[in-house]
Amino acid sequence: MVIYRQIEEVRTELGVRVNSKLKQAVLEIVNADPSSQYYYKINKTDSETQLFLIERNYTEGYCICHCFSTDVTEDYAYESIPLTSVRTFYTMAEELGID
Repeated sequence: MVIYRQIEEVRTELGVRVNSKLKQAVLEIVNADPSSQYYYKINKTDSETQLFLIERNYTEGYCICHCFSTDVTEDYAYESIPLTSVRTFYTMAEELGID
C-alpha cells in the first residue's frame, strides 16, 4: 500500500529521508503558499532519491506537480508541471502502448 503524506504533518521526516538542499527546496515551495495543500511521496534507492510533491490550491484553482531527483550528491534536478499536463503525458503513453 502506498501512503501519500500531507507535508504539514511530517516536515521533520524530510530531514531524515532527503539531503539538506532538497529539504530546503521543498520547504521553500511549501512556505511560499500556505493556502495550498501539499502531498508528497519519496522513492529512494541506493543511488537515487525522487521526491514527488503535489500542490493543490482550491482558492486559485490549480494543481501543480513538483518533481525532485537527486543522486548521492547534494545537487538535485527539479521540474514542475501542471497535473493536467501529467494526465496528457499518461494518456499519450497509453495510446502509444508505452509502459
